[in-house]
Amino acid sequence: MLVLRDFGSDAQRATRIPGMLDETVKLSFGLTAPEHGSDATHMATCARTSTRGPSSCPPTYSLGPAMLPASPRWLG
Repeated sequence: MLVLRDFGSDAQRATRIPGMLDETVKLSFGLTAPEHGSDATHMATCARTSTRGPSSCPPTYSLGPAMLPASPRWLG
């Protein structure tokens, strides 16, 4: 929640923070990547929503409306 508070857009703060507090919004964090281990500062994995157009992120792993490349080791 602090990442959204400190770095999120106004729209993200207005919708996601209240949603996290009342549990209508769920967020997840990919912790490991093959080349970076658990160094969250230098992660190379990216994500995009599946409802948006083309992205530099290869859509090979689907979690509902989110798309991730298949390289993450742990998702929570």
